[in-house]
Amino acid sequence: SYEPSVESKLALPPGIKPKKSTSSLLSRGTAPSSEHSGPSKVSKLQRLNSLGHLHIDKELICGLTIRKSLRSGGRAWMTMPKDMSHAQLVALHSKAEDMERYDLFLSHTWSTDGKWKVLSLLMQTGWPYAVISGTIAVGISTLLCLEDLLPMPWCFKDRQGAVLLPLGCWVSISSLLGVLLGLLISPYFPCFNGRPGRCFIDMVSIDQS
Repeated sequence: SYEPSVESKLALPPGIKPKKSTSSLLSRGTAPSSEHSGPSKVSKLQRLNSLGHLHIDKELICGLTIRKSLRSGGRAWMTMPKDMSHAQLVALHSKAEDMERYDLFLSHTWSTDGKWKVLSLLMQTGWPYAVISGTIAVGISTLLCLEDLLPMPWCFKDRQGAVLLPLGCWVSISSLLGVLLGLLISPYFPCFNGRPGRCFIDMVSIDQS
């Protein structure tokens, strides 16, 4: 029995020729290349790298160390960029330094009060100086008390109540002041771990003006 072809089944308008079949195209050597038929041997990371998308423009890398951002009372963290004048924004960005890499990336929200950010960063980066300063202050105040160079306004009775011992608050006060002093001066001293703490800080690294 005769099986009609596709061309004979479909009525084409006059003047329009039917397209060539796939078999005729393959017979003429127009088959898809075998290079694209199989899975690609080049990974996505290699393709991105070859296109240059992963290359970093070092001229755009700038930032500030954590310790420098905490100097002058941590002013860089206290005021939102939208509340600063144009001159203040320019001066803030001028503090940025060229860097080859970052040690830290700080992500924060402006809805949090700046003083809590400063306190948190001071305690994280300056606690060694706080411990050293507090220890020195306690040692000095203890020696002064032992030498009777500081007054003892109260007396402490032993369990039998027979002996009165002088009592003062100098050690407690000096330890508190020593810790606070150590935290405040820590931004002006190098870090103990040897890492400068190069950091990406949005309001400094990005020109907000």
